[in-house]
Amino acid sequence: MLGTISEGNSKRLKSYYNVAEQRRITYALSNIRMTESRIKASQNAADDASRDAAKARSRRNSVVYSWLGNLALSCVSFFTGDKVFAVENMAFASAQAHEDWEKQDARLERAEREHRRATEQVEHERVRLSNLQAEMKQDEAMLKEELRNSMWRLERQDLADCNALQERLLQSSWNLLRQYRLPDEYRLTQTSLKNFYRAVQEEDVTRRSRMLCNLEDEFRVYPPYWYYRAKTAQEAGSLTEARQHFAKFSEVWRPVLRRDPYKLEAAKFRIQELVSAGKDLDDIKPELLSLLETVYTNTPKDDWADNLFLGVAYFLLGEKNKGMDCIAVNLDFGYEEKISGMLFAQMEKGSLDSGEAQEVVHRMKLSDLITSMNIADGESAMALSLYFEGNTEALEALSKTSGNPIVFHALRLMEQSKGGGQDYGRVLEFLGRHEALKDKVQGAYTEILPLVRKYSDEGRESARVLLADMLMYGLGVEQDVKTAREMFGALAEGGNVYAQFVMIQGRLAPVEQAPAKPNLTPAQRVIQAAEAGNAEAQFQLGKMYKYGEGVGQDIQKARYWWEKAAAQGHRLARQALQILPAAQAPMSTLTREQIEDLYRTGAKYYNGQGVAMDKTKAVEYLTQAAEAGHSEAQYLLGVCYRFGHGVNQDIQKARYWYGKAAAHGHPYARSALRNLD
Repeated sequence: MLGTISEGNSKRLKSYYNVAEQRRITYALSNIRMTESRIKASQNAADDASRDAAKARSRRNSVVYSWLGNLALSCVSFFTGDKVFAVENMAFASAQAHEDWEKQDARLERAEREHRRATEQVEHERVRLSNLQAEMKQDEAMLKEELRNSMWRLERQDLADCNALQERLLQSSWNLLRQYRLPDEYRLTQTSLKNFYRAVQEEDVTRRSRMLCNLEDEFRVYPPYWYYRAKTAQEAGSLTEARQHFAKFSEVWRPVLRRDPYKLEAAKFRIQELVSAGKDLDDIKPELLSLLETVYTNTPKDDWADNLFLGVAYFLLGEKNKGMDCIAVNLDFGYEEKISGMLFAQMEKGSLDSGEAQEVVHRMKLSDLITSMNIADGESAMALSLYFEGNTEALEALSKTSGNPIVFHALRLMEQSKGGGQDYGRVLEFLGRHEALKDKVQGAYTEILPLVRKYSDEGRESARVLLADMLMYGLGVEQDVKTAREMFGALAEGGNVYAQFVMIQGRLAPVEQAPAKPNLTPAQRVIQAAEAGNAEAQFQLGKMYKYGEGVGQDIQKARYWWEKAAAQGHRLARQALQILPAAQAPMSTLTREQIEDLYRTGAKYYNGQGVAMDKTKAVEYLTQAAEAGHSEAQYLLGVCYRFGHGVNQDIQKARYWYGKAAAHGHPYARSALRNLD
C-alpha cells in the first residue's frame, strides 16, 4: 500500500514538472524560431545590399573604362592632327566622367552602408539567438534540479514511512511470537537485519565469512542464512565447509515459496558433488533423480541454462521424454535456440553425444562464473570466455548483432593475431563497429575486466593480448603503458603476430626497462614479424627493401614481401606493386647528399634562384640526380622534356621520367602521366 501511494505521488510530481518544463520549453522554442526568422530576413537583406554594392562598383568601374576609351580617342585625334577635337572631346569626357563617378560613388556608399547595417543586424540577432538557447538550457537544468530536489524530499519521506512500517511489522511479529508461544530464536531485530544485509553485501570473501559466522546465533533457524554461508565457503574454495552448510540448509528448510532459488542452488551443488565423486551411476541414480526433481520444481521457465542442464541430465539418466520436454521449453518460448536445437535433434535420434553433453555442463559452469562476477551482458561474456578457451564460433556469431564494443575489439585482435590470411576488410569493419559504440566503451570494459584478468592469469594468450591492449589504451582500467609493454614483449617473443606488430610500430612509449630482447634491431623485429605472417610487417619490410632503409636495397625482395602482404588483402601493398618497375637500373655510387646537391643545383638553375636562370644547365644537373634515383629530379626532368625547357621537346622522354617518378611515389607524377595520354 505504501509503495502504491509513493508511486502515485512520484507520478503526480513528475507530471507537474513535465508540464511546467514543456510550457517553458515551448515558449523558448517559439522565441528561438522567431529569432531564426529574423536572422534569415536580415541575412537576405545583407545579401541584397551586397549585390547592390557590387552593381554600383561595376557601374563606377564602367565610368573609368568609358573615360579611358575617350582618352584613347582623343590621343589618336591629337596625333593625327585634329588637336581641337582632341582637346574638346577630352574636356567633355572628363567632365562627364567626373559627374558619373560622383553619382555611382554615392550609390556605392549607400549600398555599402546598407550592407553594414544588415550585417550588424544579423550579428545582433545571432547573439540574441545564442542567449535564448542558453536561457532555455538554463531553464531545463533548473527544472530538472527542482524535480530532483522534490523527488528527494518525497523519497526521504517514503523512506521514513517505510522504516516506520518495518518497525510496525517487526513489532507485530514479536506479538505473534508471544501469542503463539513460538521459540525466541525466530525473533529478529532491526539491527540484526541490517547486520545481515551488510554481511551478504561484503565483497571481501574472508571478511564476509567472519561476519556471517558472528551472526549464527541470531539466524541459525533461517535457511537463507545457511545458503549464503555455503556460497561464501564455495567461493573461498572450501568445498567441505560448503557441503556442511548446505546440509544445515536442508535441515532447517521448510516449503514456503513456490519456486525457492535457495533450494535450487543447494540441489545443484549436491548434484555436482555426486557427479564429481566418480561413483557408479546406478548407485547414485535414485538420489540424482530426486535432486533433479527439486531443480525442475524450483527453476523459472525462462532460465534457459537450467533447462539445458535438466534436459541433458534427465536424458542421460534414462528419462528421455522428460529431458526432451525441458529442452523444448527453450525452443518453444525462444529462450535459447542454437544449443537447444542441436541437442534436441540428437535426442530425437535416440542418442546424445557425450561431448555435447559435456559442452552443456561446461557452459553451465561458465554461466555461474559470469553471474558471480555480476556481468550484465551474459551473452557477450559467454562468447568471450569460449574465445579465450579457443572456441571462436560464439564470438563470430555476435559480429552482426552485438551492441557490446568489447566483442568487436576481440574480433579485431583475433583477425590481427592470425599468422597468415588476415582479412583487412574485417579489421576495418570491426574498428568501425567499435568506434560506433564508443559511448559504451568504459562501462563495457569495466564490467568485463574481472573475466579478462581471470583468463589472462591462467595464461590464455587471447585474454593476455586483450588485457595488454586494454592497459595500453586505458580501456576500463587505469592506463599502464609499462605493464602493457612487458606483456606485449613476452607475447611477441612467443610468436603472437599482433604483439609483434605493436612492438615494431613503436606504439608503446619507452619505459625504464629495456625491451625483452635488446639485441634485436628495429629492422630485425620487422623481419621477425613479417616471417611470422604479419601483413603490415610484410608491407613495411617491402618498403625498407625498396628504399634501402635499415637493410640493403633490393627491389626483388621488396616485390616478394609486397606480394606476400597483397595476398593477405593489404591495400597499400597492392598499390605499391602496381607502380613498382619491372626492372631497376644499377644503383648510383653517389651518396644521398651528393644526389640531393645535384637536384638542388639543377632546381636553382631552372628557377633562377641565387643564380642566373639557365635551363640547359638545369637539365644537366637534373639528369644526373634523376639517373641516381631522385624522384623530384625525375619529375622535374619530365617537365623539361614535356615543355622543351632546356632541351628539345620529347614526349616519350617526358613519359619515361614521369613514370620513374611515379614508381618512387611522387605525388604529381601519376597525374602528369595521365595528362600525356
